[in-house]
Amino acid sequence: MTYIVNHAEDSVIFVDDSLVPVLEKLAPSFSTVERYVVMGDGDTGTLPNALRYEELLDAAGPGDFDYPDLDERQAAALCYTSGTTGNPKGVLYSHRSISLHSTGTLMTDSTALSRADRVLAVVPDVPRERLGPSLRRRARRSRPHPAGPLPRRRAAREVDRRTSVPP
Repeated sequence: MTYIVNHAEDSVIFVDDSLVPVLEKLAPSFSTVERYVVMGDGDTGTLPNALRYEELLDAAGPGDFDYPDLDERQAAALCYTSGTTGNPKGVLYSHRSISLHSTGTLMTDSTALSRADRVLAVVPDVPRERLGPSLRRRARRSRPHPAGPLPRRRAAREVDRRTSVPP
């Protein structure tokens, strides 16, 4: 985690109050973090420059937010791999790629899914932004096996053999 926080040059970390004790141990190793925003009512511990999320919202007050004009190709999200073969690798997503991906997955013909379908989403160990393409490849209409429940390996082979993504 230290590598990712420092490599991404994170300046603010939002943390659930249940994870404060874990983050306290890592905080000294973060070179760019300026503030911690603690979510929940638990203790903020010894995190430097810690703020509470609700207090942050209260300080902002009611009112309209003046959204800036952003270039659609500007960075919007940064996701990292788990780093199983060395340092984690980062992937930067633009506003445009996220918007096009979201719009594409909403179209029935793009994923061959409608509200009448059922999907068992098996999320791989990759950045969550990649979930859409994974669903497109793995989407299947679910049908019970006539012989009842199958052992896990055989069930996986049987699903691949008996189902296909509708045209």
